[in-house]
Amino acid sequence: MTDAATSKHLQNQMHDNDESESSFSIGAISGNASSQRFSSLSGRVVTPGAFITSETAKYLHGHGTILESYTEPSSTTPVQCLRSTQAGLLHQLGSLLLIEPVRHKRYLPHTGDTIIGRVTKLAIDSWNLNINASQDAQLRLSSVNLPQIQRRKTYKDQLQMRQMFSEGDLLVSEVLEARPERRVNLQTRSSKYGKLGRGLLVQVDASLMRRQKQHFWRMPGDYEGVRVILGMNGFLWIDRAVDQRLGNRSLSLVHRDTDQHQKNQTQKDNEFHNQVNMAHERALHDKMARVRNAIVALHKMFIPIYSETILDVLDGSKQLESKDMTESKMLPVICASAAGRIQRQQREEQKKRSDE
Repeated sequence: MTDAATSKHLQNQMHDNDESESSFSIGAISGNASSQRFSSLSGRVVTPGAFITSETAKYLHGHGTILESYTEPSSTTPVQCLRSTQAGLLHQLGSLLLIEPVRHKRYLPHTGDTIIGRVTKLAIDSWNLNINASQDAQLRLSSVNLPQIQRRKTYKDQLQMRQMFSEGDLLVSEVLEARPERRVNLQTRSSKYGKLGRGLLVQVDASLMRRQKQHFWRMPGDYEGVRVILGMNGFLWIDRAVDQRLGNRSLSLVHRDTDQHQKNQTQKDNEFHNQVNMAHERALHDKMARVRNAIVALHKMFIPIYSETILDVLDGSKQLESKDMTESKMLPVICASAAGRIQRQQREEQKKRSDE
């Protein structure tokens, strides 16, 4: 093949590619059903109001999509279709279509937010904390709650800062001051704030968190005994609500005249205590694991995370074991109730705006 023939062949290929790309763009923008010529809808970037598909009987609409009616130019009969309600990336999970929204994965601090952070550095009179923001936050020694008494911090307190909080410690605190041009300042003056002990840390996108009246949530019903701290920065903490170990309860001992019988009875009671404690610990750990997996499921389905949606997922996964809750094929099933709650809230908000 000569150079001229090669050049002409490449130009023809480029011309064909341009035509195919332009036809796809026009079909996607105009909302024509003929644009559905792909075997999978995953991976498409959509904008608010963009046409997704007219095969409503084949697909289920999930987060970020809405069912609407439109009329073809050549027909007067309305046809139902799925459209996007936000900008993002389209995903297909089986027959479920949902949109991963374009969002800030990092936290944008607001004064008064309850957050969880990890100590990264000690300064002269402050601690630096990673709070999943663009820069570390600062917790000053003057903003810390000292045990038993509140007083002015001294040089002696500065020498003992590492005994209070050291590198790697997890703290729950409140945003005291958040200004764009300055570092975020935190405070732990209340007794509910401070260092976290044993528990589970779950990290999600900060944009999925919702502000509530109470971010220290003691779970009700079957999950009584579990506490969840809903950090607005996307860090959630799951631990024991109160020390409910049955070993703390005193059992009445049957006293006998002989010391040997009392010693044997005490040993049996201790063994019973240990068995009950182990069973209770296993049950509590299973509850905490299920709560953790419910939060992960909401995160994978891009559904806002707050107390009601967590309970919805837990109710929808009662028949599943904890390890099966995060499987891809089960996510649409256990998150259906939570997704329906969000869609109802969106419709109510749209109705309020239209009434105004």
